[in-house]
Amino acid sequence: MSNKEKDIYSFGFAWGRASAICELYGKNLIKKNTAKVLLEGTIANGKKTIKDIDFDEVFVKTIEEDKNCIQLR
Repeated sequence: MSNKEKDIYSFGFAWGRASAICELYGKNLIKKNTAKVLLEGTIANGKKTIKDIDFDEVFVKTIEEDKNCIQLR
């Protein structure tokens, strides 16, 4: 697997995890503090695993588009 393919996979994994966290929070299935810690961990892990793309810019923009995620940032 190339570095670009690894980055795409890692981005997809992090996005899916963040989406699930925000959805669970939006449905009141997890508390805000728990969701916030999980989301921050997901972002931190993404920064470590994705090397070739601007993770912060793209990922944070994606999170900001989710109404449930906005409340956690």
